[in-house]
Amino acid sequence: MAARASATIALLVWLAAVVVPPLAGPAPASELAGWLLQPLRPLVGAAHLGHGYRFFAPNPGPGHSLLWTMTMPDGSTRNGRIPDPVADRPRLLYHRRFMVSEKIAVLVPPFGNHGLWLAYCLFAVVRAATLVFRYPRLERSLTRA
Repeated sequence: MAARASATIALLVWLAAVVVPPLAGPAPASELAGWLLQPLRPLVGAAHLGHGYRFFAPNPGPGHSLLWTMTMPDGSTRNGRIPDPVADRPRLLYHRRFMVSEKIAVLVPPFGNHGLWLAYCLFAVVRAATLVFRYPRLERSLTRA
């Protein structure tokens, strides 16, 4: 009986973690839903259940683009934009790069231009950590082939 009650409670908590985040945002949202979401935030974050409803909500506001200029050794310059709606094809690639620029934009206002460097450094650290764990397996798979 205790196992059944525990399973029922776990299912109800999971159902709440799935249903409450869309109700708690975007604005105008119920204060009750926001209050209900507070104790569920660790579970919602750990299970990646916060699906970015605020981003795709009505009137999400303008997106962020990164405009860059690079000076080449011969003195010429190259310009670009991330995301670039013309060069980033298929549309999924554009969407991925748009998400990267949005994540970087979160860091830029609090840190100024240093936020861009911080974002790049975080990316490099995460990429290095990923390679440390995955490279040996990748290397073994290539030598077998």
